Amino acid sequence: MKRILLSLISVLCVCPLCIGQTALPDSVWQTEFNFRVKQLDEFMARFNGEEAVDVNVADSLKRPLNLLYLFDRELFASNRDSMLQKVNAFIDTVITQRNALCYEDGGWFAEVGCNCIYKGKKDTLTLYLKPEKIEEFQYRWVVIGAKGKLLQLIPAKRNRGLDILPNNHEVSFRALSKIAQLGSNNILNYAERDYVPDGLSAFYALVYSDALKIETTGQITYHFLEVPGYVFTVERFNRKGTNTGWLISRLIPMHETEKQAYYNQFLKTE
Repeated sequence: MKRILLSLISVLCVCPLCIGQTALPDSVWQTEFNFRVKQLDEFMARFNGEEAVDVNVADSLKRPLNLLYLFDRELFASNRDSMLQKVNAFIDTVITQRNALCYEDGGWFAEVGCNCIYKGKKDTLTLYLKPEKIEEFQYRWVVIGAKGKLLQLIPAKRNRGLDILPNNHEVSFRALSKIAQLGSNNILNYAERDYVPDGLSAFYALVYSDALKIETTGQITYHFLEVPGYVFTVERFNRKGTNTGWLISRLIPMHETEKQAYYNQFLKTE
């Protein structure tokens, strides 16, 4: 079975995935539309086997091939044999362990590139979101992390000459009234030696003070950690052909004990 599947994967990587030129007949456009993963919910449904593209193969191969169609073809452009083996092992795991993706399970999060206006100038930042349960059968997306140069508050070098002197308590901490005069770049001189500001707090503070406004969103990447032994990302590919829409852009074999570190790395300030 594995040999048959690998052979079909090899063929599929060079044939159906390449359909899509100009002036195509309606039947081909319909084929492209059927294969295109148009929404992330559709990606989940196909991954779970709840929806499928009709392929003319034995019933035992329809599920594996539908999972294959969820991969970006460019993953096979280099190191093709090793990638085919990795994908085959992943597909085997998903099918044998009956893994499924679910909005509510909390095993995934979104990485969203944002175009914004910061103090009247155009800038960019990245936000991280995950689903949160509000009450029974009700969920929402919440922002759990933020990164970007505009959120980095630590100065290149702290000026110890700006310390609040040890006897300042005797004059009712008058030095605090000079903070605004010293400029925003010096504010962390008044923090503890080991204090490291986090990007998420800075993001909320800047939006609250009207210094930051998000205009549009750009690149979106979804990170899925549900499948045992793997982490994979999903991105949207807008191109002609059957291999388009929301597809797996990266597949990373990963031990379960490493997944928390993978998750945490996106929530730390750069």
